[in-house]
Amino acid sequence: MTLAAMRRIVQLLAPPVHRYVGRPADGPPPAPSGELVEEVRIRAGLGIVGDRYFGKQAHRDASVTVIA
Repeated sequence: MTLAAMRRIVQLLAPPVHRYVGRPADGPPPAPSGELVEEVRIRAGLGIVGDRYFGKQAHRDASVTVIA
């Protein structure tokens, strides 16, 4: 999908913690404050500021996930 094909952004998430621990059928715990954001800041080589993987070496080469 190209940026030109994107119609609108519905939600931005920058989760500070992983919420799917234990059994997936149990569902995630409630979202922590600050998970849904109005805007994100992205730092080159570090990721999304506030995200649980921000600055973690194992995820520095990862991509940002876009779900359509």
